[in-house]
Amino acid sequence: MKEILTILILIGQTFMVSNDKGDRINFINFSGNAESEYFTGDVMPGGVDTQKMNAEYSGLSARYVLKGKDKSGQDCSIFIENNGKFGEEYTRPVIITDSKELGFLNDPTHLKGKLDFAGGGLKIRIYYCDEPVVDEEDKNAEDSKAKGKKEKKNKK
Repeated sequence: MKEILTILILIGQTFMVSNDKGDRINFINFSGNAESEYFTGDVMPGGVDTQKMNAEYSGLSARYVLKGKDKSGQDCSIFIENNGKFGEEYTRPVIITDSKELGFLNDPTHLKGKLDFAGGGLKIRIYYCDEPVVDEEDKNAEDSKAKGKKEKKNKK
């Protein structure tokens, strides 16, 4: 697992909506910048993290665009959608970039994200993994599917 992007996040305006059923939404605007050996640039206006909490689910979905220069010095843009559940160690980013140098990031099956609150600020770290990433939901779905096939085979 290799760290590809490190994004320093600066929290902006926050809005919250909740109801008497226990549903709560936090809508958090943010800005920031990224610096790594692969990319240097800024979060464009409009970055937002939407946090949803209720009895069945507690998680986040952040969407933002970075503009800057890739490893080869070419101007480029990176769109990131980073989804995760509270309490899980890693998030699942989806990236779309126009950079040929960073084109390998367009395959989300090898990406993991991590929120880092160290040093008094928030950093988002995006990692590229050599092996495809399998999260708990994927693993449970595969296990269920395999179990169903085994039971069907045993009935024959």
